[in-house]
Amino acid sequence: MIVNMSPILAATDFSPPAEQAVARAAMLAKQYRTTLHLLHVLPPISWKAFGKVLLEHPLVTEKQLYDAARTRLSNVADACRRQYGIEVASHVDIGRPHVRIADYARTHAVGLTVLGPHDGNFARDLFIGSTAFRFLREGTAPALIAETAGQAPYRTVLVAVDFSDISRAAVDAAQKFAPGAAIHALHVYDVLFEGKMRYAGVEEDVIQQYRTGAETEARRMMQQFLAERGWQGSILPTVRNGSPARTILDEADSLRADLIVMGRHGRSALQESFLGSVTEAVLHGLDRDLLVVAAQNT
Repeated sequence: MIVNMSPILAATDFSPPAEQAVARAAMLAKQYRTTLHLLHVLPPISWKAFGKVLLEHPLVTEKQLYDAARTRLSNVADACRRQYGIEVASHVDIGRPHVRIADYARTHAVGLTVLGPHDGNFARDLFIGSTAFRFLREGTAPALIAETAGQAPYRTVLVAVDFSDISRAAVDAAQKFAPGAAIHALHVYDVLFEGKMRYAGVEEDVIQQYRTGAETEARRMMQQFLAERGWQGSILPTVRNGSPARTILDEADSLRADLIVMGRHGRSALQESFLGSVTEAVLHGLDRDLLVVAAQNT
């Protein structure tokens, strides 16, 4: 099935994780017969720091740094054209990476932005992880964090849902980007005041009644959520009690999912902050691809 797709953007800093992002983006561009845009952002260099570079390497100029990046990116673009048979555009920019990536995505009506994850270097983790998460807050189009360089379409997808409008958009995105995959919807619920009840000495059978009630309500809401869009039978439902980020990652392991899909925020300002922290926690514990869907009015 061919899905109409806007251009796909892959942001790269030429690191191995970024190479994974480019490979996944190129595969998706081929799959959906769309254009791949490659973007490299040079961070701004202070004149004090740049002056030190000039003293140590007098032949280096700012233009040479820009031209070297443009040549390297052009080589990556040529390799994608040859390997995947797709149309590729490339651009080098200067500025704060997450801002320039988001600006480019909006300016070029990008339908999906693909970023690499953090790697094993602690200092680099701080930079790339921060760039990816800041972009998730800044960008309006779906963003894919490509943890793997898989060349096959996604087979098993886990969508984390809270029954909000953005959760519906997340399921839609899962169906769009993984049309042939088995899609599982996971809702992680909690038992209000369970810790406080236990601390206050409430009997365990009473707490268990609250747990049972919370699970029953979660299953009812899941059924309603799926019924509203006619998803019964096509989306496999699961409800779990636990810590949201850890439960999402554990369920993905259990299902051997190769893609997790999450909405960027929920139904209120408070929930937006909470789900933002969950997304960040999943991002830092990630060992598979993560698709984050943002609200379209941000």
